[in-house]
Amino acid sequence: MTRWLTQILDLSRFPPPRFPPLVKTSYVSKRATSPFLPPDRVRAAGLQTIGLLGTRFTMEQDLYRDRLEAKYGLKVIVPPEADRQLAHRVIYEELCHGRVIDASRAEYRRIAADLRSRGCGGVILGCTEIAMRLGPEDVKAPVFDTATIHAEAAALCALANGASV
Repeated sequence: MTRWLTQILDLSRFPPPRFPPLVKTSYVSKRATSPFLPPDRVRAAGLQTIGLLGTRFTMEQDLYRDRLEAKYGLKVIVPPEADRQLAHRVIYEELCHGRVIDASRAEYRRIAADLRSRGCGGVILGCTEIAMRLGPEDVKAPVFDTATIHAEAAALCALANGASV
């Protein structure tokens, strides 16, 4: 298991922790977001332009987008206003309540296709619940599921600190 996880992420790029691992299970709020691993995956895939889906806060506030652009040199494209509202509503009114509605899946596919038509080489799923609605088979381009990426990193960090499987 350790060898398999080590192949997924290279822990050598992270400094050794000075304390036991702490996993923050929700990283998006109205004020703060922490995009610390998806940009590495986006660049490793050779992409320069990426679509960003998430809550309105993630898509509209500068914190996430500016960091992806300024720190990582990525061009970030978000959906138009009406689609941002729809994506936000689906997250909070459906997915957060465990409801997966086919019509919403179709809308997310349409939004992802629109991002692709606007030049995005892939899409960052910037909210933990979006993967319930949208996957690589829906986008026909690389999908960067931040929930999975962060979970993999947390598992590697724990294993590097002596946790057993």
